[in-house]
Amino acid sequence: MRLEIKAVGVGGQGIQFLGRVLAHAAVLEGLHATFTGSYGAEVRGTPSWADVVVSTEPVTYPFCEKPTIIICMFPPLLKGMEAERVYVNSQKPIPGAITVDAEGAAERVAGRRVLGNMVMAAFVSARERIASLGSLKEAVREERFPLPELNFKALEEGWRLAEVA
Repeated sequence: MRLEIKAVGVGGQGIQFLGRVLAHAAVLEGLHATFTGSYGAEVRGTPSWADVVVSTEPVTYPFCEKPTIIICMFPPLLKGMEAERVYVNSQKPIPGAITVDAEGAAERVAGRRVLGNMVMAAFVSARERIASLGSLKEAVREERFPLPELNFKALEEGWRLAEVA
């Protein structure tokens, strides 16, 4: 099994943390994983991307050459992108994509739209069987990101949404 996951969004949406958590959780599950990321001028609102490669075999190249999965937190960035499966943070349906109102869900359960990244991480992880909810939470804990309890609420909501989708 090999998944090449490209997460895209804009600065302030937590794309880098989303990638780190997915890769870390996959390693906790006994898989091989890499994370690489980049962001514009290190300010909110500029494009940001993260590549996560998850495999049952050692990963020799850490970038997505042909993404299996795209996770898009800012729909205008989808233009020209292709993958087998596309997950988009959106309230509206998008042809060819699985849409999740991740930021709306995060606002509802944790009071912060920025935690939409964790809603989406859990949603995709559950749908793609990348890592368990427990491993996602442990990854957040080990990454020592602020507000772990709010991140846990967002992860739980993303997992719940995947179960009912």
